[in-house]
Amino acid sequence: APPRTVDTRWIATGICLVIVGFVLAKGFVSSQQVRLPLLHLSEAPGLDFLKGLRATQRFSLLLYFGIMILSGAGAATLAARCRSARSAWIAISLACLVFLAEVYPIRLPFEPRPYEISRLDVAIPQLWRDETRAPVVVHLPIHYFLRAYATPEAVYMLDSTHHWARVVNGFSGASPRGFRQTMEALNALPESRGVAALVELGVDLVAIHRSAPAASRRSLAAFFEEAPWATVYHVGDEHLVRIDPTSIPAKLVGVTAAGFRGTERAAGRAFRWTTGAARLSVPIDPLAPPSELAVDVLMTGRPKRLRIIVAGDCVLFDDTIRNRWSGTFALDTCRLTAPTLEVELLSDTHVPNTSDNRTLGIGVAAVELRGGGQDAALAFP
Repeated sequence: APPRTVDTRWIATGICLVIVGFVLAKGFVSSQQVRLPLLHLSEAPGLDFLKGLRATQRFSLLLYFGIMILSGAGAATLAARCRSARSAWIAISLACLVFLAEVYPIRLPFEPRPYEISRLDVAIPQLWRDETRAPVVVHLPIHYFLRAYATPEAVYMLDSTHHWARVVNGFSGASPRGFRQTMEALNALPESRGVAALVELGVDLVAIHRSAPAASRRSLAAFFEEAPWATVYHVGDEHLVRIDPTSIPAKLVGVTAAGFRGTERAAGRAFRWTTGAARLSVPIDPLAPPSELAVDVLMTGRPKRLRIIVAGDCVLFDDTIRNRWSGTFALDTCRLTAPTLEVELLSDTHVPNTSDNRTLGIGVAAVELRGGGQDAALAFP
């Protein structure tokens, strides 16, 4: 006769997997319902790669494995206590039906129901029909800032298959570095940092859906209707905005920086280390572009090769520098395109032989655009 009990080691294994899976999956499922101060491994220093693996979701499988072991143990015990094979089959079949009724998803977390392509996505190919390249589209609202689990962002991706535009929005259990910051900037529209993000990403169309809060929808529509660089198309009570980024005034864009560490002080001056690949996006006046670029490096840590590139392909400097260094370069041979000028500072790196384990490039004290409408304009820091 089959045993009427299950080895307690299987029970212990199932319970351990449930507990471990719950802890490691913290932040993906459990944190939305249960507020417990559990370890969030993907946020731990040095474990950024776990985000790329979508590790919290994968760890939740351990919880499911534990439940399967416990369910199997329960089913085996139930079958062993039945008087006949027939009654065992009936009992297990009923248990499986109860299990399916409990866990089978009745409704998937997607809207609208029934699903249909949004009116704005239907209008995009009509508005863009005379262009040969795919447009870059950002959809508003950005649901990461409206709900804990932003599945409507996935609907934006699904709707894009109607026109195959390049969509800035996206949805996944993990996000690439910088994605959240970009979304925060776009969510700040009509602030200048949101406008700067439109320019940096080369956005052609902004789709303002009715799911956006009413006050936000009205303020965005009013802002774009007053902007000479934007054309607003009304689709029912929703709005599709066509952007001409080359006509956006520089004063709306502001300076954006990437690849710099925090501000420090040395020799009485403020400076910021680069990571070895730093970039500045500086607004320029299309009617009076700058004529010179000045760079002041406070320290290098050791001799390093430095390349200074503007406008994507205009190399102004490529040589080895050491310690304190500064240089001024004419921009007359570079092709400057409004509304912004891209400045790249690429250098060798080193890790200090101290408790500081950061990878450091060069310590930049200042970057200035001079001449034209930018005379003495301090671009950085």
